[in-house]
Amino acid sequence: MTLNPVTAWHIDDGTSPVPAAERVLYADGAAGDALRPGVDLELSHWVPTTTPDRWAADTSTETCLRFVDDPPHEHYDLAVNNHLDVDGILSLFVLTHPDLASTHRTTVVGAAEMGDFSAGVDRPAFVLAQELTALMGRARETGATLTGTYRSAFERAQQVLAGEGREATSVSDGWHQLERGAERVADGTVAVEQVGEHLVAYVLPALDGTRLEGALRVPPHNALVDESVWLWPHVRNRDHGECVQLTSIPVADGWFHDLWLPGYTWAHTPDRWRSPWARSTGDSNVWAVQPAVARAATDLQGAERGPGTWLAAEQLTPFSGLAGRGFPVVLSYVDARRRPAPSTLPPATVAEAVGSLIDIAA
Repeated sequence: MTLNPVTAWHIDDGTSPVPAAERVLYADGAAGDALRPGVDLELSHWVPTTTPDRWAADTSTETCLRFVDDPPHEHYDLAVNNHLDVDGILSLFVLTHPDLASTHRTTVVGAAEMGDFSAGVDRPAFVLAQELTALMGRARETGATLTGTYRSAFERAQQVLAGEGREATSVSDGWHQLERGAERVADGTVAVEQVGEHLVAYVLPALDGTRLEGALRVPPHNALVDESVWLWPHVRNRDHGECVQLTSIPVADGWFHDLWLPGYTWAHTPDRWRSPWARSTGDSNVWAVQPAVARAATDLQGAERGPGTWLAAEQLTPFSGLAGRGFPVVLSYVDARRRPAPSTLPPATVAEAVGSLIDIAA
């Protein structure tokens, strides 16, 4: 059985009150005090979440699809979201266009995973996520309202899933960047070593100028894939999305190092491996980084011969991680201004220190 579409939806952006409704679905995001227990329902992977296990999935979009596939007896007459991103758009899209979304389930879920987790996805899912990300960027530039942006996004999603309309240049260009990255891994330009069950080391080649700058860039949440990053995390996540990843780049006087947690760490993901390195604080999407990471930084500092500092993050959100590096980096070697600095320690030493101090397989 498939749920009849929810015809009324609202973006709670603080400019207008949520319309009166008998029962409300809060799709992606946190309902907070607005949710009426026993009346309304949360369908979200934001932490903490009250979403019943019956529907809970790694993205809010897939949670909504499970709800559509297995609807309750109660009728919900309004769907609400409170922010703009790919998973938020597609969550409401599923509830308002359930038949189309269900038909293209793999593509819709993949697009949400790419937007929220930097997941490595196939081309159809990439096209949908990239088109929506580009649309959001244009909306921000023009000052469009969230409601207007959602309406435009629904129209574009329908066109993309139906194979209609002209593909944006940013889509073909972005996909080319991911394929170039995959080729660099496949041909050995980027060396990959599985250090432990959930720890992988990536060693990039020596780079300079803008290429080095791009290799060190940590893209923000829901970023448009372009040439600004030399090896997008989406490429690493094709094969090792459920792993902690050490990325290293050789330079004349040492190595740049970053330690990345999985891109989904900030969310409630019941179907993915959970790193023991981060625990929810109970605040919305705020995670405390466990002391073992700081111990790894201390041990590495003891072996370090460079002038910089091994620094560990104390907490994570989808928009912040280690100061100066961003989410999901939790350990790095930096200078006094918290910029990446060359360490004297080779990748093998860093990987050994991390693997020996933190129970990767827990």
